[in-house]
Amino acid sequence: MKRHNPGLKKSAPLAQLADDPYHILLNEKQAAAYLGLTDRTLQQRRYLSQPPVYIKLPGSNAVRYRLSDLMAFVAAGEVPLP
Repeated sequence: MKRHNPGLKKSAPLAQLADDPYHILLNEKQAAAYLGLTDRTLQQRRYLSQPPVYIKLPGSNAVRYRLSDLMAFVAAGEVPLP
């Protein structure tokens, strides 16, 4: 018997969501590697309420970072050429 999941819309297949940086979540080690930082540095930045923005998953201690937020964090540090 096939079950219907009302939380998922047919207009947005999961494969499409996986290509959108807003929907891609990275764990702490992955985010640190993406930024070229240590995971300890990301922990310190969270403790000091500094960017990048992070997500704390409800009911757990799991921390995730949206790829789009990490991309914006990197872009904010861009120095324009003279």
